[in-house]
Amino acid sequence: MSTDLPQPNRSLDEAPATATATATATATLTRVVRFLHVVRVRKGLLVTSLFVAVLLAGLYYATAPRLYESNSRLYVLQMGSNVLDETGGSQGGVRENMANYQGVLTSDLVLEEVLQKLPAKHRIDLKDVPRSKWIAALREHLGVSAPRRTNLIDVRYRSRDPQTAAAIVNHVVDSYLKLMQEIHKSSASEDVEFLTQKRETLDAETNKINSELITLKRQMQIISGPDNQNINPAAERLQELNKHLIDAMNRTREARATVQAIREAAARGEDIHQFALQQIEVVGKEVFMRQMGLNSQDSWIEGRTRQQLINDQVAYRNDSSELGPNHPRMQMLAARIVARQKWLTERPITITEQMTTLAKTRLTPTLINMAAQKLRYAELREKALQDDFDQESRVVSSFEAIMGRIRMLNFDLARKRELAIALATRISRTDLGKERGGLRTKIVSQPKVAKAPVTPRLLLVAMIALVGGLGSGLGMIYVLDYFDDRFRSPEELQLQAGLPVLAIVGELPLDANSDNNTDNKGLESVRTFAEPNGPETEVFRTLRTTLAFSNEPTNRLVVTSTEPGDGKTTVLANLAVAFAQSGKRTLVIDADMRRPGLTAMVDLRGPQGLSNILRSDLPISAATDGNVFATSLETLDIIPSGTRPTNPAELLYGDQFSELLAWAETAYDQVIIDAPPTLAVTDAAIIGRQVDGTLLVVRPDKNRRRMVIRAAEALTAVGATLIGAVINHVTAETGSDYYGYGYGYQYEGTETDVETTEPLDQAA
Repeated sequence: MSTDLPQPNRSLDEAPATATATATATATLTRVVRFLHVVRVRKGLLVTSLFVAVLLAGLYYATAPRLYESNSRLYVLQMGSNVLDETGGSQGGVRENMANYQGVLTSDLVLEEVLQKLPAKHRIDLKDVPRSKWIAALREHLGVSAPRRTNLIDVRYRSRDPQTAAAIVNHVVDSYLKLMQEIHKSSASEDVEFLTQKRETLDAETNKINSELITLKRQMQIISGPDNQNINPAAERLQELNKHLIDAMNRTREARATVQAIREAAARGEDIHQFALQQIEVVGKEVFMRQMGLNSQDSWIEGRTRQQLINDQVAYRNDSSELGPNHPRMQMLAARIVARQKWLTERPITITEQMTTLAKTRLTPTLINMAAQKLRYAELREKALQDDFDQESRVVSSFEAIMGRIRMLNFDLARKRELAIALATRISRTDLGKERGGLRTKIVSQPKVAKAPVTPRLLLVAMIALVGGLGSGLGMIYVLDYFDDRFRSPEELQLQAGLPVLAIVGELPLDANSDNNTDNKGLESVRTFAEPNGPETEVFRTLRTTLAFSNEPTNRLVVTSTEPGDGKTTVLANLAVAFAQSGKRTLVIDADMRRPGLTAMVDLRGPQGLSNILRSDLPISAATDGNVFATSLETLDIIPSGTRPTNPAELLYGDQFSELLAWAETAYDQVIIDAPPTLAVTDAAIIGRQVDGTLLVVRPDKNRRRMVIRAAEALTAVGATLIGAVINHVTAETGSDYYGYGYGYQYEGTETDVETTEPLDQAA
């Protein structure tokens, strides 16, 4: 079971890491998809950038001079080595010096000889160049490289004339081969002569060391052992005597300690049987037992008696059922059983008394004598070994200086032999190089006249133009998108904020807004009520239908926005009228007690309203009396904000507001609450936790992307259910993606086509 315990722990540890990786991948994919959408929106900029890049590339390709390239390849081999040697051998030295060979190819000496041999017709690249700079100009067009881990050198030259490129490469290779051959031939002879002199001197020194070693070994009588090791018999004997002497000294100390311990134990009257067991050796055990008056057959007698006792007990049990306890045989068996049991019971006591008596009278003196004899033997053996050791030490000490000299000579001799082998190898290679040219360089690829220019290349120029155009276009789009922080389409809003777009509301006429029209008050200022046939009002009926057929409950809704001025109150009022026109009993609560826009729109300013209900101590059914106002639409009631309180958030957080929602749910089919902007105060988050869902009103021409995302995260962080977003105030200038997404659809019909009070969505 213990082996299975780490498995769950490991899975628990891996779960957060997996979740983090998944979230990171999802966020990355989201950013990529969003950027692709931005690219689609700004595709004109991308096309323009690509067009400019292609145009510049075409101009470059048309005006750039054509250059032709000729190549040659050289193979460099170190002569005197096995070319089939897989270990590399001396060829490794060639690779290490490859940079030197490349430098020689571009050296002034080689290039000056090339210029002297170069015909006038092949000096096309040197026109208008001073004579003093010809070598630099030639080197600028000349390229030399060596493929990694090879003995190959590539030589190439670029020119405006293909014949000139091939001719110059050919002259460079010929000059290089001639120069390298002269260098190696002249240096090889000097090296062989110098190395031969060094070897002769080394041989003389080696012979002198060998003579001195032979003389010293004879003096010390040194013999040669396995692997030509020098063995000194005296030193070997001294080493062996030292081992035996150390062992003898240890035995003497142990024997002396044993004698002292036995005597002290006897003087204190302690048990000395443990010393007896330590002193008795296997060979003298029987003799010791006899001296102590003990018989080695006592254990056998005791075992035999136990076996006879068992036999009598078995016979007694077997015969008891037939003979009875008074039978002479049964009485005899019983008597023997009792006698043998008594003997076995008293036997340990008898032996203990006997051993105690023997320990006092005979065991202690015997042990002391045995330990003393062992001590005397150990002392005599130690003394004899010490005498032999001292004698051999005097002999070896006389040879110590000679031994040190022999070790030093052996080390010097081994070093000189290694040096001699290295010199012999070097001489043979150098001598072979002298005869065969040292380094052998072979042309494995002859220079050829190029048929097509190497630059400019049409495919390469086209690829650079394509990559550059796309890269610069995408870069400019990214920069513009970074500074233009807006949602450019409903899909982008849904992707970034994670909110489904439920409706897109166009720009309503000014007479539908009470803030700009003082003539219309109450529901007359609501567009859906004032002009039910208007094309702008169809979007609110669509929003009503979407909410009615939602899989989640939507009977209690709160409408909020990111910041003030987004038109949340206008959207809420028109949506409430749409619900009321469908036959649902609808209650609108203005919970924006800080800046009550709905209360002002329907002209219900006064002390009565939500704040009065929340501060009341009466039951909720009684507190709502006088604070709920009917409208000209029979199925629509409104609770205005009331007087502005000092603590609106605390009032909304209290139990009275929850009870108000519960009462409204029993009395109305639909409850819609107007809440302050999410990022301004916490009122929307407090209300969002207590209702079925939240609608977020977004103005794409005004709201920034980061602000909308932050508002959505603030609501979901407290547990509020975000049903979706309503995009408000969309015009043709806002963006074609919004304007063509849904708004702009004109619904034209007769008066009979207008929605009546018949509850079309009642089933929902």
